Amino acid sequence: MRPFSPLLKPLVTLALGAGAAFAQTTPATGPDAADLVTRAFRQALQRAPTSAELAYWAPLTRTQRLSVETLTLAQAAWGASLTYQQVLGRAPASTETRAYADAALRGESTIDRLWSQLVTGDEYRRANGRNGPAAITAVTYRNDARLDPAATPAAPRRCFGSLSRDCATPDVLWKDRFTRADGVVMAYAVVRVSVGSILLDNACRNVSPGAPACASEGEDAAPERRRADADAAANRTWQETYGPYPLDPHLRAAYTDDLTPAPARATLVSAVPAPVPFGWDETRETRRLAAPPGQTLDVADARFCRTGRFRDLVQLPTPWGTCE
Repeated sequence: MRPFSPLLKPLVTLALGAGAAFAQTTPATGPDAADLVTRAFRQALQRAPTSAELAYWAPLTRTQRLSVETLTLAQAAWGASLTYQQVLGRAPASTETRAYADAALRGESTIDRLWSQLVTGDEYRRANGRNGPAAITAVTYRNDARLDPAATPAAPRRCFGSLSRDCATPDVLWKDRFTRADGVVMAYAVVRVSVGSILLDNACRNVSPGAPACASEGEDAAPERRRADADAAANRTWQETYGPYPLDPHLRAAYTDDLTPAPARATLVSAVPAPVPFGWDETRETRRLAAPPGQTLDVADARFCRTGRFRDLVQLPTPWGTCE
């Protein structure tokens, strides 16, 4: 973590102006200044300051007679700025910065909450076509009311639609790590996906609403399980990138992909002895998953190609197609 950026100085000035009523009347001593800085970091960023941050802010706190409220506003402004850049690729407006700073000062928001609000907001969704992974405390997805009249809350899932349930298998490749303002290390997961794994996860979500798994992938999802196994055996899989998620598995368990119901792509779960169409819906998370050019798929799976069609078909020994 950088102890201080020149870009933060105007924000400190803003905080000093807004928090003038909180300013101390006498300079803090060394230990008192360190305590004030630590309290402010925990309030604004939900972590302790690094040694470099403490070395910068403690002397400034003494010389400028900064209060814990002023320090909190300054650190919250920096945290909001970094979070907006990491999620939306832009600086926050002054009103957005102030909104988080005030909420953090009141104890009503955290960087994790702000992050989850941004990745499930309209701006992120317009740019990405779906919500990003968010904390389950900030978002609730429900199963499709057409299939589940009670619209039961969907169980949180990560790497949804992939061969790696909840990104928990050893073959997951974690890449592009970065650190949030609250010190949480985030990363993207690269995992293998197949049409069968997409169908299986969506079938399990629907046949056992609200459960973390559908009864050991039980009989209700047996056709989709066989389809997923067949695709893996035939090497009809490709890589997809999910995330970002917290790299720490305990923190990651509190996150979920976008499980908003979405219309399913037409395909077959099996073709023999008679064609069996896939009968469930998908989610916004799985609708983005599509095979790249050159990937071979079952003959009924053209809609799972990125282009939505095959460039050629092979009929023997079993029919299959190659994505355009």
